[in-house]
Amino acid sequence: MRMKLKTGGALHEFDFQSSASSVTLIIDGKSTDLDTARTQPPGFLLKLNGQSVRGWALRCGDKILVQLPDRTLVFDDVTNERTGSSGGSGGFTDSVASPMPGSVIKINVQPGETVKKGQTLVIVEAMKMENEVRAPNDAVVSKVLVQSGQQVGAGETLITLAPPAANGE
Repeated sequence: MRMKLKTGGALHEFDFQSSASSVTLIIDGKSTDLDTARTQPPGFLLKLNGQSVRGWALRCGDKILVQLPDRTLVFDDVTNERTGSSGGSGGFTDSVASPMPGSVIKINVQPGETVKKGQTLVIVEAMKMENEVRAPNDAVVSKVLVQSGQQVGAGETLITLAPPAANGE
């Protein structure tokens, strides 16, 4: 699962790679082991500079809060945003993806429906937390690729979008 998170104006890339026995967290190209087996969600143990650091992470909409022993970090999830100007001149985003592995618990749109930027399209439940997956821009829903109750992986495309029809102004 790859995520782009922004904090304090700085953009960071997070990538989680898992195998049957371990999870590796890669932050801006530097890898570390992440242990969730010995903690209760949303907790984790992180190997940092040779020491185990206990913390927890929670998602609230497009914000991710990470609590470490010495500080709290707040990240904005910009994974589905196009890079470039934030004033609307960036590219059109034609799909929305699951921010993490989980279960689709609600689909709020149907193909052909016009949606507004920020509108909740799908709700994915992960670690007993409901994550609202929102429209990255004004659009028309092209396809809904999942159904309620379906398990999805991180980064899996849930819905494809098309630009909204121009209203001849």
